[in-house]
Amino acid sequence: MDEQTKNKRADSVSERRFRRYHRSAERRRAAERQDSQFFRAIFSLAGVAAAFAIGLAVWGMTGGGFDVNSMDGLLQPWIGPLSKLEAIGILFVVMIGGLYFWRIRRR
Repeated sequence: MDEQTKNKRADSVSERRFRRYHRSAERRRAAERQDSQFFRAIFSLAGVAAAFAIGLAVWGMTGGGFDVNSMDGLLQPWIGPLSKLEAIGILFVVMIGGLYFWRIRRR
C-alpha cells in the first residue's frame, strides 16, 4: 500500500468519526429541546391550575357569593366520599403524572 492510500484511509476514518459524533450530538440536542418544551408545557399548565385554585379559594374565603346550586350534581358524593368534581381533579393529576412518567420512561 502506498503512502497516499494510507493517509486517505486514515482521513476517511477520522472524518467518519467526526461526522458520527456530530450527528449523535445533534440528536442529543434535539432530544433535550423536546424534553425542555414538554416540561415547560407541563409546569405552565400546573402553574395556571394552581393559580386558578388559589384564586377560587381566596374568592370563596372573602365571601365572593359563590352560588353552587348549578353545580349541585357535581358536588354530591359520587364514589364513596368523593364528588364528581374531586374525581375529575384527581383524574387530571393522575393524567399529568402519567404523561410525565411516560416521557421519562421513553428516554
